[in-house]
Amino acid sequence: MRKTFFILLFALAFTSCSDMGSPGGSGPTKSDVSLAWDSSASDGVVGYMIYMGEASGDYYRTYDVGNVLTYTIKNLDPGTYYFVCTAYDTLGNESVYSNEIHTTLNP
Repeated sequence: MRKTFFILLFALAFTSCSDMGSPGGSGPTKSDVSLAWDSSASDGVVGYMIYMGEASGDYYRTYDVGNVLTYTIKNLDPGTYYFVCTAYDTLGNESVYSNEIHTTLNP
């Protein structure tokens, strides 16, 4: 069974998420986390990066999501995940990290 979690980001800052499903079926439950954010006010922004990890400040996975304002990370195992976002320009210059948020996905 798949559950979907929603996280809302405003001005490249994350907020909390909530569980939209219930466990069921057999085996580990995979979950999706949906992210959304407002566009950057900075000139020249052409895309966004999402960083994810299982410890605060230690991000092992990067998603170059391009010039979109929403992104869903699919098929995550149960556990706690931490997220930050950056904006980047055509030269590859990135902004500082947004505020970090985390969520715990239950089986």
